[in-house]
Amino acid sequence: MKAKHVLAGAVAALALTLTNVGIAAANEKQPDTSPSNSEFVGHSVHKMVDFSSDIETEEIHGTTEKDGVVFESGNTSLKILPSTEADPQNLETKAAVIKCTLRVDNIHASHHVQGNINGVAQVSCTQNVKRLDIHYSLIRISPNRQWAAPSKTNGGKSFIKINRAISCSEGYKNFRGWAQGVVAPPPGYVLAGSASTQRYGNTTFVACGPGILSGSEGNASEVLTVTFIRSDLR
Repeated sequence: MKAKHVLAGAVAALALTLTNVGIAAANEKQPDTSPSNSEFVGHSVHKMVDFSSDIETEEIHGTTEKDGVVFESGNTSLKILPSTEADPQNLETKAAVIKCTLRVDNIHASHHVQGNINGVAQVSCTQNVKRLDIHYSLIRISPNRQWAAPSKTNGGKSFIKINRAISCSEGYKNFRGWAQGVVAPPPGYVLAGSASTQRYGNTTFVACGPGILSGSEGNASEVLTVTFIRSDLR
């Protein structure tokens, strides 16, 4: 496994903050946010391939823009909007930490709609947030072509998913997916430090048609995770 760790004052401060959070919330049961095969495969019955020996893990800093903070990594982009509402009165009863992950899957020959090549991306959070947006494009490498999916928005939810399908006739080529997510945290939560990304290899060869089915359905190409912390625990 290849890993890059960017250590800065902000990250060290985050580590101290989260340590204090753990002490303050020792009796509070937190959800298990570790990615699992069943979490990401969804309705697919195909077992995920173990990419553990090929994962590239990295911590990345965001870029501050006038309307939020943007994290970019490979084929993903995640914008975090600031919380503009007053903290709720019962803030201390809510989860200490919320994690949100943008995941882009490998392009694959569809097992559900014969004759299609399919691409999928999703944003998943451990608690409901104020707003989730997602934008997606399925990209053929050479000859280069891009197919965009209609953007989606969810308010007050913890999950949003998007996909784009094209004909198998566009295949026998290398493909990759690109996704951009937007997350607005719920009132009372603020962004905590840097994001983390895991890359599994962004490009896959896809071929499909009569008697042919190849691709990596259910396998992640890249995931990017951010953490929000309760404002009273900063």
